[in-house]
Amino acid sequence: MDLYGLTHARFILSPRGLAMMREKYTLGVFGNCQRILCDRQLVLPIGLSEELSTSRVKTYCPKC
Repeated sequence: MDLYGLTHARFILSPRGLAMMREKYTLGVFGNCQRILCDRQLVLPIGLSEELSTSRVKTYCPKC
């Protein structure tokens, strides 16, 4: 599982991985912000730590 996580993180940083993440973001795959003032802004998944199994994935709202 750790190897999969490291491989996935490396793929996301490649040009193809970034293009796939951009497409998912524009389609709203990751959801939207629940705050009223953000007007349903699309969110991105982020990891709060670079160490494996330290914390869960959170969402980032650009308007917050």
